Amino acid sequence: MVEQLLAKYRVSLLDYLKTKADDGFYITEDNKRFIVDNEILLKKLLSKSTTVLIRNDRDVEGIILVWKSLGNNLPRYHVKISANNENVARDLLTALLWSEFRQLYIKLKKTSPFIRIFKEKGFVFIGDRGKEILLSLNNTFRKKYVNNQHHIKDSPDSE
Repeated sequence: MVEQLLAKYRVSLLDYLKTKADDGFYITEDNKRFIVDNEILLKKLLSKSTTVLIRNDRDVEGIILVWKSLGNNLPRYHVKISANNENVARDLLTALLWSEFRQLYIKLKKTSPFIRIFKEKGFVFIGDRGKEILLSLNNTFRKKYVNNQHHIKDSPDSE
């Protein structure tokens, strides 16, 4: 089940990140990458994150979050994901996109099995970063269509 991260899952999440997350699950400070593998880094990550979702079935199977970073004094929202398999990743990304309407970015290793899933959901290639690629989704247009707002607003009966 995909749900918001609750305090009761933090220990399980930290255990998951220590054992299952690859080196793509990191935070950046002063142009240095730190793998999230302890309580201090997890707290930093969560404090700079907006939406945080996990898939939990007795144990944490994956996490997806939107992490706010600053570049040239402008906020940029990056998706971070770690999942046991492609089905978990797809479920997490689908749930995230139902509640997130910002321009989103994600860096993925060129060998990541999740690239296809992000492209299926509308992310497009932005640039090559050596061993990684940068994908982006301009998700801001969806906001007016959620909950039939577009239908209600543009319906002849609503005038």
